[in-house]
Amino acid sequence: LTVFDGTPEEMASLVPDNEGVAHENPYWSFPAEKPRKIWMQCDYASQATHFARPLPEDITKCTQSGDRTLSCE
Repeated sequence: LTVFDGTPEEMASLVPDNEGVAHENPYWSFPAEKPRKIWMQCDYASQATHFARPLPEDITKCTQSGDRTLSCE
């Protein structure tokens, strides 16, 4: 699972806000006003298959759970 600022083709992947913190689910926070859409992409089968979509514009935080589920608020 990868979170992007803009489309995945632009390759602007975002680092989780808590990267490197042990025993915490990764999360990304976003300002209320975003200049570009936030996208998520799931990679399957050694990244040979991709599923990507823009996330709702009103999100301010997304958290990835241990089972690779992305929950946004």
